[in-house]
Amino acid sequence: MVTHDTSRARGALALAASVVLVVSAAAAGVSLTAVGTASAAPTGVTACTTIVEPGAYELRANLSVLGSTCLTVEASDVTLDGNGYAVERTSPDDSSSLPPGYRESAAVLVGGTESLTNVTVTNVTVRVESLGSGEVTTRGVAFRNVSRSTLADVHLTSRVWPTVEVVGSNNTVRNVTRVRGVFEVVGDDNLLVDSVAGTGDDIRYATSITGDRNRVENLTSLGDPGLRVSGRATVVHNSTFGGIYSPPANFTDAPETRFVNNTVRSRGSVRFANSSSVVVRANTGGVVLVDSDDSEVVDNDPAYRLALFDTDGAVVRGNRVGSEGIGLYGSASNLIYDNLVRADDPVTVEARPNESVGANRWNVTPRPGENVVGGDTVAGNFYGDDDGFSRTCEDADGDGLCDSPYELAENNTDSHPLVDPIRDVPSPPLFDIVRLDVPRRVAPGETARVRMNVTNTGETAGTQTVGFRVDVDADGTPDPVGLNETMTLAPGERRNLTFAFPTAGVERGEYRYAAFTDDERVGGRLSVEDPPETNFTVTTAGTSATVVRGDTLTTTATIWNEGEATGTQTVEYRFDVDRDGTPESVGLNRTVTLARGEHRRVAFDYPTADLDPGTYVHGVFTRNSSLTFELDVREPDPPATDLSVFALDSPSVVVRGETVTAEANVSNWGDLTGTWTVEYRIDADGDGTPEPVGVNETVTLGPGESRQVAFEFPTDGLDPGTYTHGVFAADERVTADLVVAGAEATRYQVDFVAGHPIENLSADRLYAKQDRLLRFAFGVAGAGVTDRGSAWPSAEVRECVDYGHVVEENGTASVSFAVADGCSNVTLSLAVHSMPGATFSVDTVDQQELLDATTGTYGPGEHTIAVGLPDADDDSTVPAARRVAPHTSVTP
Repeated sequence: MVTHDTSRARGALALAASVVLVVSAAAAGVSLTAVGTASAAPTGVTACTTIVEPGAYELRANLSVLGSTCLTVEASDVTLDGNGYAVERTSPDDSSSLPPGYRESAAVLVGGTESLTNVTVTNVTVRVESLGSGEVTTRGVAFRNVSRSTLADVHLTSRVWPTVEVVGSNNTVRNVTRVRGVFEVVGDDNLLVDSVAGTGDDIRYATSITGDRNRVENLTSLGDPGLRVSGRATVVHNSTFGGIYSPPANFTDAPETRFVNNTVRSRGSVRFANSSSVVVRANTGGVVLVDSDDSEVVDNDPAYRLALFDTDGAVVRGNRVGSEGIGLYGSASNLIYDNLVRADDPVTVEARPNESVGANRWNVTPRPGENVVGGDTVAGNFYGDDDGFSRTCEDADGDGLCDSPYELAENNTDSHPLVDPIRDVPSPPLFDIVRLDVPRRVAPGETARVRMNVTNTGETAGTQTVGFRVDVDADGTPDPVGLNETMTLAPGERRNLTFAFPTAGVERGEYRYAAFTDDERVGGRLSVEDPPETNFTVTTAGTSATVVRGDTLTTTATIWNEGEATGTQTVEYRFDVDRDGTPESVGLNRTVTLARGEHRRVAFDYPTADLDPGTYVHGVFTRNSSLTFELDVREPDPPATDLSVFALDSPSVVVRGETVTAEANVSNWGDLTGTWTVEYRIDADGDGTPEPVGVNETVTLGPGESRQVAFEFPTDGLDPGTYTHGVFAADERVTADLVVAGAEATRYQVDFVAGHPIENLSADRLYAKQDRLLRFAFGVAGAGVTDRGSAWPSAEVRECVDYGHVVEENGTASVSFAVADGCSNVTLSLAVHSMPGATFSVDTVDQQELLDATTGTYGPGEHTIAVGLPDADDDSTVPAARRVAPHTSVTP
């Protein structure tokens, strides 16, 4: 029995998330139900399930599953409304206990054996818990082979990379947010919009898109990289990307991409490789083109770096390039004009190895129009570092262009560099607040720490008063609170400030604030309020329902912080030792700190040696929640022996007069030492029951001890036929069928070889030693093939011939094979040799006689070679219905 006691209703979960679900019956303790046709009103879902009919469905409870899929949709025209509930998928403790299909499953799975269309999953929270080591990525939601469907208003949380996987075309993913995790989109004409991926602190890609004509809008994706794309005509618009070591946005084999109005964080770059005719416009961040001809790089500001590798025919204009400048490496025939470059070394041009520097155009014919620095002529570029060419060149005629060209490199000259239209008049000081950190809330009586960064972005030094004000009288205007500082800053100089605003005497409520300089004012709201509560909920737990007294009872539980703030609580394990119905403290607890929305698994071990047999209540408790169980404690079973006989090893066919050897394993799995009579039996009279034949052995085995026993039995007194035989001990046995062929029955060997057969075999003249044996088989006339095997012919033979095993049917052996294209006149033989004994031996190979053979020469194509097998004597024939099926083996 499992009892839940929590102070917070599950229905209060307000996180939204959509997922594709597949339910595995292997998940212990989970009820899986197939949902049928839905009526006009939505069909309620209260357990992990598979939806197999069109219609409207809605969750009416939080769901949980261990290591497999919880919700599966296998029908088109389905709407699944999560109704604000959560679907949780937990994981085993380690990778060695992963259930079948774990890596392919998802908490929510849309897709079956056939393609689906018009499926909507919305308004659900998905929690996925990967292995603690993080070695296995967990799929939260998967759309597979799905088209014209929607995943919307979904929130996923996990410690390690939950994945949203969409495979199909014309699908929409909208407002899907994740705490850590990745998007994987494969297909054409899909839309990913208003969503969030990754946190930027993992060395792992956040969003991956493969396919043509996909579109990304208003996506925040922080990973390593934040975005990677492959496919034609992708559109990425109004989005933000971040990376750690890789470029934040990475496009490979992505021609005709449009990357417009995006932000690339942390001085990162968008990188295109092998992607022609791309448009990179109006973005913040660097731009790198690699082997991406005929592309446009326009109006990117700021672009701290702009580099072209092995790229020809590109147009680069209107960009504001920072400290890394513009670099051309093995690139030619590009047009670069009307750019502002603020680098000490503004341009780098390098040739391909063993080639001259490629020629590029660095200006257009001067024409009227506003240029990148506000002048009225569009022509070349502005080289604007402190001592840059555009700041020091002569402009005697005042046309806004340098009077002399700028020689950048061989074959690379800017004939009309721009000059600063107001370069002789430095701008006044401008104190910008470039960073302001103010806590959103502070507890009454505590001090709010305010951090500011102020930079003089003007061209002259200045002195100003910088301060922080708060509307403490709530009249709508921030008031002076004595927090200010007067400072002098040189051009480009920056200063960090910290102000401390005490809230003692300030009533609870929300207050306007403003940070200010003479030039700028930045405002916001600060709340003085009691700190938010934590809510530690015991959501899932695992333990044993029955335990043997003396064993250790292990209980695990997952603790979620469903409150509004980070907090620390004591998680306690309790046990009803006195069986009064209330679990008591037994000194087992864990101190757990969880951020909002974070969870952690805890485990407790409790000894049962001092417990009397009976039923007890125990469980896991937090300040807000608990989960309890019933436990049956029983006495251990008395010690006993436990005999097992298994693994019979004996021939399937013998010739009358040969001795049968039968081996088996005898094991004692019990707790006491025992002695048994182990004997060989055979059904010699054909009544269906093997009889003792006086062949036995007395065996004594200790607990856990095993022994291999072997028995020999002569077949002189048996008529040809099929017999049941085996090894017996107490009530245990292991048996098999034994075919006895007549005394005159011929044992034979079938060899599939390259070249011609050998008339007289010897220890020095063997097919295997000559590297031309492909397949072999052993058999008995009248009983058929009893064993098969493979050899290792020469590389020349293996490259030309692809072949199967020896097949026996109606007294004929055959091999099917194919000769590869380009191989001709391949000579192959199928030979039958007699055998003097039951097994092949080099010592007796010279006694083998060539009985029959077929040889042919073959060209490319499929072929079959066959040879007749020896006939059985009348008194040695074994009816076909009583033959033992041959088995395949590999002989060295």
